[in-house]
Amino acid sequence: MSQHLALLQETVAILYESQERHLEVVGPDLRILADASPEHIGTIVDNPTGEVAATLKDGETRIFVEISPDHPQGIRHVVVRAKDEETGKIAGAIILDYTPLYEAIQQTQTAAVRTLILLAWRGLH
Repeated sequence: MSQHLALLQETVAILYESQERHLEVVGPDLRILADASPEHIGTIVDNPTGEVAATLKDGETRIFVEISPDHPQGIRHVVVRAKDEETGKIAGAIILDYTPLYEAIQQTQTAAVRTLILLAWRGLH
C-alpha cells in the first residue's frame, strides 16, 4: 500500500509542478493521502461545509469555495469520487482547484462582452 501512496503523491507533485494544479486525494475517512502541499498528508481535510464528506457518501460531484488562512480570497474546488476498480465502491475523493481555469474563462467572457458592447455602440452611430 505504501508504494501506491508514494506513486500517488509523486503523480500529484508532478501535476502541481507541471500545471500548477493544486490537487488533494483523500481516503474514505477524510484523511489526506496525497497533496500538492505534502505537509497536509495524514491530516483530515478541512471542509466545514461538508461537500467532500457528501461526495464520499453518495459519489456525486460537487463544487465549493475554500476560504482559509492560506487562501483568504477563496479558491474554487471540484470534488469527485474515486472508485475502487475491483469492488466498484467509493474508495476516496479527488479535490481539484479549478480557480485558474475559472478566472481565465471570466477574463475571456469579460473581453467578449466588452467587444460586443463596443460593436453594438459603433453600429448605432
